Amino acid sequence: MKLKENGVQVTKNRTFKVSTCSKYDSKQTKEYNNDRVAHGWQLVEREWTGKSIKDLSLNKGISGNEWNPGHKTKENWAATHCIMLDFDKGELTSEKILDDQKMWKYDSYIFSSQNHQRQKVTPSGKVEEACDRLRVFIPLEEPIVNNFDRELVQKIFLDKYKRTIDRSFMGKDRYFAHGTEEVSSFIDSNGFLNWRELIKDNPIKYEVYADNGRNKRTVSEYLFHLEDEILDEKGGTIVIKNLQPDTRIFCPVCGKEEYRTNNTHNAVYKINSKGLPFIFCSSCQSRGMGTGGKGVYNIHPDDGFKYKSAQNNTIVFIDVVTSKFYGGRVEKGKNKFLVRQLTTEKIVNNFCLSNDLPIPKVFPMARYELEFASDKIIDFENECVNKYIAPQVLIEPVPEGYEAKFPEYTEKVISHVFNYDKEIIDHFINDMAYFVQNRKKLITSYLLQGTEGTGKGLMFTNIFQKIFGEQYCTTTDQDAFGNQFNSFLTDNVFVLVDEVQADFSQKGSKNVSVIDKMKKAITDEFIQIEGKGKDRYNGINNCSFLFATNTHHGVVISKDDRRFNVAPRQEAKMHKAQWWPGYNVLKQHLENELQEFVWYLKQHTVNNGKIGLVLDNEPKELLQALSTSNADEFFIAIKNGDITWLKDNIVLRDNTDNLEREYASLHTLISDLPDTSGIKWKDVRRLYNYINFKNLSAPSFNKIAKTWLPKPISQRLNDGNVTSHGILVKWRQSDPEPEELSETC
Repeated sequence: MKLKENGVQVTKNRTFKVSTCSKYDSKQTKEYNNDRVAHGWQLVEREWTGKSIKDLSLNKGISGNEWNPGHKTKENWAATHCIMLDFDKGELTSEKILDDQKMWKYDSYIFSSQNHQRQKVTPSGKVEEACDRLRVFIPLEEPIVNNFDRELVQKIFLDKYKRTIDRSFMGKDRYFAHGTEEVSSFIDSNGFLNWRELIKDNPIKYEVYADNGRNKRTVSEYLFHLEDEILDEKGGTIVIKNLQPDTRIFCPVCGKEEYRTNNTHNAVYKINSKGLPFIFCSSCQSRGMGTGGKGVYNIHPDDGFKYKSAQNNTIVFIDVVTSKFYGGRVEKGKNKFLVRQLTTEKIVNNFCLSNDLPIPKVFPMARYELEFASDKIIDFENECVNKYIAPQVLIEPVPEGYEAKFPEYTEKVISHVFNYDKEIIDHFINDMAYFVQNRKKLITSYLLQGTEGTGKGLMFTNIFQKIFGEQYCTTTDQDAFGNQFNSFLTDNVFVLVDEVQADFSQKGSKNVSVIDKMKKAITDEFIQIEGKGKDRYNGINNCSFLFATNTHHGVVISKDDRRFNVAPRQEAKMHKAQWWPGYNVLKQHLENELQEFVWYLKQHTVNNGKIGLVLDNEPKELLQALSTSNADEFFIAIKNGDITWLKDNIVLRDNTDNLEREYASLHTLISDLPDTSGIKWKDVRRLYNYINFKNLSAPSFNKIAKTWLPKPISQRLNDGNVTSHGILVKWRQSDPEPEELSETC
């Protein structure tokens, strides 16, 4: 290393100390070595040369810590002789760290870990994608021999590199497996790191309020985090965020340090006049340590912000999708939590000050999305701000020992809308009980049929909107699905699609795109979302649906539908029911019954086997029958070999010679079918054209028929040896209708 002494450049050999393990085998995996390196550590002295440090990094398990004896535990930690920065999250690239190295005023060696740019599988089985995984070896001018200094140095690097660095890089029991030379950069011209000067040059500055709340000044000192673990008064481990005010603890700075004269607790966790936590340590006070030498240690401003946010139910955050600032609080006069965009930095700061929030160094990033199943509004741990704020009626627990009943007028309204059909009412209540208990999207829906005034909208508005929240339930029409923007799917949990008229069989040619969007909205939990002025993204579809139609047979449903439960059509207007008490009185009854109904649903025993399944009941079968065209029925009859249906639909249409001859020919053809094993393809087309009043050519017919019937091939279709172009069919006669019972039976 070249240094200057008395103005003259000279070359000196510099040595550093590092711990190596005799039990480490560089030819084995990290997992193999991790199980064997608890013992066998010793401190060795090496020259600070590229060759020496590369040999260590490529062939040894090393640690900057010294353990006495050589047993690698936190309790045996004696000193830290060098630092290893560990970047394994890929957020700090090789290019960036090499640029940083040029600016450092101390020697260092940057090298790559074994998993650099490789897919990594964690011990828990989680797969982490390939990225830059790097380490930085930094020799110290003098060892760190007390925990206080070790934590100060650690915090400086943690604050500098924040989320990009492994937070345990300076752990008392930390060691590092050997790495690679994929990235390799050695600097030896600056001298070893003087960590004492580092603390002076990088003070942690922030505003401190003394216990009386009057003295305000900027200082450099130890900052604690809510997630830090400390020792309670009995010496047990506890997380700071779980402490109650005035709890006695061991000081996190000096509580277990050797320079203390006793081993008892010496600090207390308190709250200052600004409502922020701090720690007061009498031992540190006696040594002139802490803020102003008064033994006071304060919470980090970012954690203070989180603490006050939770305390005041107020939040400022940056949405990870839009990268915009939002502020949330219960606004006066609104009596509900509202989140609004904050457009400028000045407004952000004013919002914090007016809501008694400390201004953090870094505002939290959070997903601003609707989490239907969660009652948390602000969830720092999962980096989420919840759009869904459950009404009290939904989250109110059932009193112990209470048995709820199906409320009178709620039951009357639901029964009337479903036309008093017990089977589908029971199925609906089972679904609603699951919906309330689990707060998960339903992947089936209900089609409510009835004339205007049968209570479809009244039921939705006065019962279910009140239960799940008026701002999260909406009534719309099918045109909303044809709109370019569909963000309502992420912002609502229950939607009534009213006045629907749609062909869900998709046999028709109109509005296929809209129908497809509606079908996806019913069943898919993840869906592509597009809002006005926003890029498309894959979002969570929170919506469960009810569909309502006033039109007779306004909805076409396919035979194999698995989306719709169909209620029988209700023609009687609700206000003409004998039990009708009047509109305003009914609304009041329903409001008074809301809590009882929610408790009834919470206590209802859910049949999970029926969740996600639809009823194949008589109303649905009737709708499907009406939805099936004559052409559909023709292909179904051919596929099923239904000779009776074919006979019934071959009728003489007029008395022209051509049609009469075709009628007679087809009638004979059908009569002969039971003696054959199939049918010629040209005869299928002849039958189709005659029954459906068509005159399709062979190519046009083939396009229609291929969705229903197997592809025709040359094969034997009767007992002879003649092959024909056609399909195999097992012919049968339809089951005869049962005779009506006489009145005397």
